[in-house]
Amino acid sequence: MNNQSFSPLSAAEMAVIWKQYMNDKAISCMIKHFLCHVDDLDIQKAIQGTLHITTKNSDALTAIFLKENMPIPLGFGEEDLNVEAPKLFSDSFYLLYLKHISNDKELFLGSYLDEKRPLTVIEISHIVSSIQTNLIAKDLILGFAQTAPSQEIQAFLLKGREQVQQHIESLSQPLMVENIPVTMKWDYGVEKSSIPPFSEKLMMFHLAAMITENVRGYGLAMSTSPRLDLALNYTNFTNEILEYAKEVSRISIEQGWLEEPPHIPFPKNSFGIKISSRFSASLFFRFSPQ
Repeated sequence: MNNQSFSPLSAAEMAVIWKQYMNDKAISCMIKHFLCHVDDLDIQKAIQGTLHITTKNSDALTAIFLKENMPIPLGFGEEDLNVEAPKLFSDSFYLLYLKHISNDKELFLGSYLDEKRPLTVIEISHIVSSIQTNLIAKDLILGFAQTAPSQEIQAFLLKGREQVQQHIESLSQPLMVENIPVTMKWDYGVEKSSIPPFSEKLMMFHLAAMITENVRGYGLAMSTSPRLDLALNYTNFTNEILEYAKEVSRISIEQGWLEEPPHIPFPKNSFGIKISSRFSASLFFRFSPQ
């Protein structure tokens, strides 16, 4: 008797592999550009290893798409990368970027204490982590802004960079009050090139991914930081970047860059009439950020 059974992927599983595929493709474009210009041999090996992993992941996910008869996302490819563009980021930035995309942050637990008490090591850890994430975003956005062909996209990116800088300064304040060394400033990771190595579509996707990471980090920090002043900061930061994220979605939709993720087919209604794909698309855009 054959005991093997095949169970189709659930909607949640489909969403996870779709997101992972898009992320792997976006990261591959980024690090292919890094690989063209890296000088340090040790960092070069790290980049090559990361590219191997993302390529292997993409191939494995493609096999799942085919097995499940799911459409393979367009993702990102050669049309989103200009390999002839000059170096845009420093080797040090490459290394920090690799660390960032491979980081599985540890979940810390806190305790409810008085608002005015000194920072705990848990809270310091999350503050420093949030500052580092924003420092990476700051340089990444600057590199994107100085190479984006569209003035509208340039202005939008620079607006986001100002917001990131404000978050860095606010996050640094609690550390400075207690004479805790603030993490180093990261203002030298971008080269002077103005030739775009990446398409604006890829830039906006990567920006949206950074926003998602920041929201997740702020949420985790807030959940483990009972001090009311810290919780208020994280709440305000989250609200601000979510407003910015709405504009990212708006621009991506207007430019036709937003690729719709897979969704389960709509069931027939009570009259036995199947809801059309046009209605499906209208629902998707209706519930996208406005």
